[in-house]
Amino acid sequence: MAKYHITYSCGHEDTVQLFGPCRDRERKIEWMEQHQLCPECYRASIDAKRAAASEAAARESEEIGLPDLEGSEKQVAWALRLRAEALKNLSENLKLKVPRFFSKLELKHEMTDVLSAFEALALNWAAGKTSASWWIDSREAGWLDLFAKEERVSLERLQTAVKDGLSLDVAAATVEAEKSADQMDERDIANAETMEPQERLSPLVAGVNIHSTKVTVRFPEKNEALRTCVKQVGFRWAEVEWVKDCVAGEVDDAAVEVAWRLLKAGFRVRLAPEEVRMRVAAGQFRPHTTRRVFWQPDQKKFRVQWDRESGDDFYEQAKRLPGAKWSKELRSMLVPLEAWESVEDFAERQGFRLSPGAEKAVAAGREADARSLKVQLGAEPEMEKPVNEMEPATGEVDDDLRDD
Repeated sequence: MAKYHITYSCGHEDTVQLFGPCRDRERKIEWMEQHQLCPECYRASIDAKRAAASEAAARESEEIGLPDLEGSEKQVAWALRLRAEALKNLSENLKLKVPRFFSKLELKHEMTDVLSAFEALALNWAAGKTSASWWIDSREAGWLDLFAKEERVSLERLQTAVKDGLSLDVAAATVEAEKSADQMDERDIANAETMEPQERLSPLVAGVNIHSTKVTVRFPEKNEALRTCVKQVGFRWAEVEWVKDCVAGEVDDAAVEVAWRLLKAGFRVRLAPEEVRMRVAAGQFRPHTTRRVFWQPDQKKFRVQWDRESGDDFYEQAKRLPGAKWSKELRSMLVPLEAWESVEDFAERQGFRLSPGAEKAVAAGREADARSLKVQLGAEPEMEKPVNEMEPATGEVDDDLRDD
């Protein structure tokens, strides 16, 4: 170990300790004097770069209409850089993944327009995060993973809209409207009345909340009996609550059933509105089933689906439906619209429930068949008898063939 007096590239002098062979130390000194800043200048350089990046991020945020961030001056400066980094990362990933996702589909939209719609969704997601501390605390989580996780339902809605060829402007507006509905139109649990079971299992209250496309259940602590109860009717755990995604027209049924089953199990339930509570008390709901027939609009086919993990296996029966084809991606049997009557009969015999979309498709198929023209064919024409132009054989030898 030896001490050396050096002059950094910034002109400031200092004494440093170096280790290793003399030749390596000499090369190190030469490099430091040509390229390295002194510690103070290096820190100042980093601070200047960060300040410039924060100013650039602030200008960009203002240009694209992002809201100001809340926090201390240092927090805001750091979070502005992180938000700009997140948006750049999301844009790069979306440009890679969106075209790949839709590559096998015939779209009615230009891919640039589709990509813009997904980037706008990412921008709106970022705009909703106004706390500087949120960006700082989330910096190690992975921006794409966070975005996909928090905007899962919105991403699925936009994907469906693109596949169905809907107007992208209308689709984007619908996604935002439904997100607002989830936040603003959410039935307020705090103001709902509590329903009491005959015998209490716990003094704590399970909050059942109804959203536009899902039902959620919250309970203040982990409880195995509640977990078993909600999982039996199709709920899944999502960080802070139990969630069941629902198709249009089935949200209230799902809320009524889970509330009824929770009360039966001995849990107190808080639920709004009054008409839903009345249905709970009367037990008026369609029980949950994993045997379902949905309508797949992007393929114009029925989607026959069941839970194979529960022991149900209808593959062979479903495969016999006219035109049926197994989809590995959807893990379902796809059946063309023309086979609506067979699908309806299959569902009735095997205990499958048709979704509202599938019921509309069955009705459309029935109506189309009713309009079909039944043709009464005439008799098949008789075959024409061939004309034999050869003279019948006499058994005599032709004169031209006789010997002289």
